[in-house]
Amino acid sequence: MLAWNDIEGRLDQTLATAIGVPASIALDVTSRINGLDGKFEIVRKACRYHLGLAKDIYESVALTLNVLEKYYKKYRDGIAHAWIIHPQATIAPSARQRGLLYEILVTADALNVLYDHLAVLQSEMGAVGSVIFFKTRLMRQEIVPPIDPILRLTEEQLQASVALLREHQRRRQALPRLPEFPSEPEDLPLTEAPL
Repeated sequence: MLAWNDIEGRLDQTLATAIGVPASIALDVTSRINGLDGKFEIVRKACRYHLGLAKDIYESVALTLNVLEKYYKKYRDGIAHAWIIHPQATIAPSARQRGLLYEILVTADALNVLYDHLAVLQSEMGAVGSVIFFKTRLMRQEIVPPIDPILRLTEEQLQASVALLREHQRRRQALPRLPEFPSEPEDLPLTEAPL
């Protein structure tokens, strides 16, 4: 859970940078945006329309944001809301949404694989933040008369951040696949079920 909390913190920093919120009020702004889905969408839109990231860079940034939002968030929510009803159970019921329960794997192996993915995603989000930071610096330098060596250095830092992001994405994709959620509930014999 701490790895996910770090990812959320990096998302908030990235969001504030992407929309140009001063650091002095960034927490006030980002903590008032309700829900992660909205934050992911605002960062994507800021990258595309406000920052005008090149298509290939935007796609790399969006890839990380999309997998976090659509895939890993489900795992995080499942673990955070799991009901461990039997100590030997390998599956636990989890978050109720729209009147439905779903189940998650809670074996040590499954949780370790998830943690390995989240650890790399922490670095990925750090690289996303760097891409956005250096792009905003380049935009500021375009407004004022740029100093060539500083402009070149910022462009190099942006490209290095993009390369680092893509390297982290390759590392994550090379990890063992996350376990799939079971399609059928695991039934415990009545004598083993907690009272």
